[in-house]
Amino acid sequence: MSRRDIKKELEYIKFLEIEIKNAKNKEHFRAAIEWRWAQAEAYRKWFYFFKWLQAVFGAVIIVLGALSSRNVGLLVVIFGCLSTLSAFALSCHKYYDSWKRYRETVEKIKSLTRLYVSGNEPFVLSDDENDKLYVVELDKLIGSETSGWKDMRDRGVVVNVDEVKCNL
Repeated sequence: MSRRDIKKELEYIKFLEIEIKNAKNKEHFRAAIEWRWAQAEAYRKWFYFFKWLQAVFGAVIIVLGALSSRNVGLLVVIFGCLSTLSAFALSCHKYYDSWKRYRETVEKIKSLTRLYVSGNEPFVLSDDENDKLYVVELDKLIGSETSGWKDMRDRGVVVNVDEVKCNL
């Protein structure tokens, strides 16, 4: 996402937040969106960082391989190791999968909030009932995300950078 797209996205999220009249629901929305947005952005940055490292190290290895110098072999080994370590980080921490999962949840929250703010199905009840329904539906989204993480963890995939377990 370009900076312009990110800025537009954040402006739209702010607009949705302003449109929520119930203060508790506004706070619930803000907490759900802000954390997931930050997580998605962090995972997106790490994903691209390691992908670029792989590309750069791969290109350096090719260039070094074309050179005929005595010390080139050692450099090829060093850059090959660095490339392997960046591939390991990508596969172990599943930055791409985590980024996509958080972005998917952010989009679902935005969609639910659009329906809530506009009073469309299923939010066609009284204001109090709509407020309660919104919180229930938002918690369902968050709960389904949590169970998705649990499923990934149970399969041996690390989704938390602080964990050291990895499924290779």
